[in-house]
Parts: sequence; structure tokens; C-alpha cells
Amino acid sequence: MDIGRIVMIVFFALGMFVLPSTLSLFSGQHFWYNTKQNGSNVPCEKCHADVMDKMEAIVAPHTGETGYGKM
Repeated sequence: MDIGRIVMIVFFALGMFVLPSTLSLFSGQHFWYNTKQNGSNVPCEKCHADVMDKMEAIVAPHTGETGYGKM
């Protein structure tokens, strides 16, 4: 066997183990939300907890303008 076929077999074997675990990692974590309607209640904090922590830590002139307390 030449080196090209060995490399191809190695990548195929790695793909057989890596791809199923990647799909199981991301399945069920992402959902589509309708953001066109008012009060869509999109849970942005689920993925953007770091941004939420920064927004809660600062006192800014626009804090509370959304009607939900702090942004």
C-alpha cells in the first residue's frame, strides 16, 4: 500500500469515530425562534451568558429601557 491510501484510511477511520460524537453534541441544542413577533422570549442568555454578565455588571444610561429590567 502506498502512503496515500494509508492516510485516506486513517482519515476515514477518524471520521467514523469523530462524526457521530459531534452530531450527538449538537443535536437538540439549537432551536429556531420567531423573532418577528413582539415578546418572542428568545433565551439569549443560553448561549451568550458572558454578554449577559457584562450587561448586568455595568450601570449604563439605557439600563431598563426594554421593560424587562436590565438588558
